Amino acid sequence: FVVKEKPRVVSVALVGNRRLEDKDLFKAMSVEVGSFYNKALGEDNADKIRAAYRAKGYLTVKVTPEVEPVDAQNYRLIYRIEETPRQYITDIRIAGTHVFTEMELKRMMDSSEVDCFDWINDSGVYDEEKINQDLRLLTARYLQKGYVRVFIEKPKVTLVRFPEYSKILVRMKVTEGAQYFTGKVDIEGDILGDKQRLLDALGVKPGAVFNALLQNQDT
Repeated sequence: FVVKEKPRVVSVALVGNRRLEDKDLFKAMSVEVGSFYNKALGEDNADKIRAAYRAKGYLTVKVTPEVEPVDAQNYRLIYRIEETPRQYITDIRIAGTHVFTEMELKRMMDSSEVDCFDWINDSGVYDEEKINQDLRLLTARYLQKGYVRVFIEKPKVTLVRFPEYSKILVRMKVTEGAQYFTGKVDIEGDILGDKQRLLDALGVKPGAVFNALLQNQDT
């Protein structure tokens, strides 16, 4: 049996990061001193660093993993980071909505357009996960209003670059579909207790606007 051990990581360093602290980036990473090194591990943690920057509005940061051999079985892992300016959402447009006004939908969203006070906090910063959460929030509001076939297209996000800063434009399109109402409501099968008592306890009522979320609660 000829055995060749995998190389180990004896140190991990971050170079070039000024906007995010080492401790915050290391917290997001999975590689540790003593880990077995492979190329996939290096790239995976570079992605984790990029994700940490994106969550703070730095969308175009560049992260390059480098390996320096100490000896045949020990490597130093270095992440070289090229930071870029923070990107803010300056304009959100929602097309195709009739049930709610565009302003009503924008007020339901966690993502917001930057204003003059947003440099103090993270408001107005573009966050892809927050946008996805907004899609779920808006869809839920339509489902509560009986629009069970509503479809919100994946937002089109445009990054506009200038020498000193960058801005983000978000475009969303809603296809609302028809509004549905509840018809007959009944319970069948092996019923525990009094059927009418169960029917009276349901939130979905005949003739009312069909609420898909309420139906789930009733189930």
